[in-house]
Amino acid sequence: REALEAMLNRAVGRPADTPLGTPIKESPTPFSYSLDELIRQASERAPELVAMRKMSLAASKRLDMSHKEAWPDLTLSAKYSARGGSDPDKYSLTASIPLPLSYERKQKAGIAEADWNLKAAQQDLEAGRLAITADIRDNYAMIQAADKLTALYAGNLIPKARQDVDAAQASYAAGKGELGTVLAKLKSVLDYELLARQQYAEREKAIMR
Repeated sequence: REALEAMLNRAVGRPADTPLGTPIKESPTPFSYSLDELIRQASERAPELVAMRKMSLAASKRLDMSHKEAWPDLTLSAKYSARGGSDPDKYSLTASIPLPLSYERKQKAGIAEADWNLKAAQQDLEAGRLAITADIRDNYAMIQAADKLTALYAGNLIPKARQDVDAAQASYAAGKGELGTVLAKLKSVLDYELLARQQYAEREKAIMR
């Protein structure tokens, strides 16, 4: 017991001989979320998914920019020349379009790279969403299983084990039973209570996650 108390104190950064006090039985944390609601909230608000969506949006904008840069720039220029005498003034409008001779080598490669980066960002986003969804499903299943097992221990196994203890004690008091049987029945009660508390702890950790 002293070794376990020292280990627990060390885990929370306290002196090894700090008194731990008597554990108290706490009520289970209320949990009313549905699985779909948890997945929806995580998909919208998980920080890593928010960051991945921003990266995907930036990659999409870079792809659009690459497509626009592939088009040649159209240049318009106007010119006015005043001509004296009877000659009318001269107006001119010039349009110039550079031929994209380097399209295959430069613009097309840039578009391909931007498209690959967008697909990679989208795949990372989907992979992140699936990972978070899997974690939520695992923890949700653990909460449900813990609730069922705790109810089984509290409503069936522990009361039945206590009845067995009472019956063994009565038989021992009447001289018809053995002390070892009483102790074995009592140990069953303690084992069930310990398992119930372990399920409570697993449920609380799953809710926290």
